[in-house]
Amino acid sequence: MDNRIKEFINLWVGKQLESIHCACEILDFGFSGDFVLHGMGLTRVILNDDIINDY
Repeated sequence: MDNRIKEFINLWVGKQLESIHCACEILDFGFSGDFVLHGMGLTRVILNDDIINDY
């Protein structure tokens, strides 16, 4: 990971970033002191240059 990104995250959260885990478009940022930021991405399925919506 780029050190500038890690330094920014440490400054923004105020804790030392210890790990980043990614699985199935879910990100977990693990910090010192049992603090975890959890983020989730959305998937877009594209067929023939068009986004398929599940409506």
